[in-house]
Amino acid sequence: MACTPVSLRQKWTLAVNGSCQTAVGALVDLDSARFAEAFERLAETLPAAKWAEEHLFLHDRLQVFSQSAGCHFHQGFHDRIDRRPCGASPVEATCEIWNDAATDPRDLLVRWCHSYVDAFERHHRWPPAFRVIQQLYREFRSPVTIAGLALSAQASRSVVIRGFAHEFGMSVHQYQRLLRVRAAAVMLNRTSWSVDCVATLVGFKSTKNLYAGLRILAATCPDDLRRASSAQVEDMLTTSLRLPSDSPAAYAVDTTVRAPTG
Repeated sequence: MACTPVSLRQKWTLAVNGSCQTAVGALVDLDSARFAEAFERLAETLPAAKWAEEHLFLHDRLQVFSQSAGCHFHQGFHDRIDRRPCGASPVEATCEIWNDAATDPRDLLVRWCHSYVDAFERHHRWPPAFRVIQQLYREFRSPVTIAGLALSAQASRSVVIRGFAHEFGMSVHQYQRLLRVRAAAVMLNRTSWSVDCVATLVGFKSTKNLYAGLRILAATCPDDLRRASSAQVEDMLTTSLRLPSDSPAAYAVDTTVRAPTG
């Protein structure tokens, strides 16, 4: 007796497509680490396939989605950073991973994104300014020095200072303060944590620095942010507190609040 074909569950299909759509915002960044992290988060949020038809659908959906994102990321690097001809395609170098039809497609996605980033980094060199802004975006809560950033970027202090200002229209420390103020604005709006706690969590040495940053950059204060709606804060993040073009997360508003640790 022939088996009756099993159709895809509608809610499951919508969940898969919705998760992919949510990941798009982080995938337009020119930042290899965020590129990989976006796929890791996607793999965590995707629902499991229940039967063979869903497994095949998920495999093909993720293969097309990831390779399209990989092509876009690679092209974006050459459009916006290095216009020299490139003979290395990280998508082609990693396409064989998707020949595995038996493994959970979510696991394949994680394997693919790390292999893609490794292949990309082997053949593409980020300018010092981009290395610095990627590091600052991840470590903005910690104290940084120009000398330390220059060492990480394998460049001189003067190259870092001039290059960063040229690419992003602000100094290294102005960018770090902007990131801290953005994070603080979200925390003050979404939580009941004290101003002292928020100032410490985002890296300010004192609440005085937090008050000054909010006043200078957004003409606001903690009390105003407590009363503001979520929509008002999100609007602030895209106007007075907007990130410079080509900064990580410049094209996606992140309102995630991370709980205090320690």
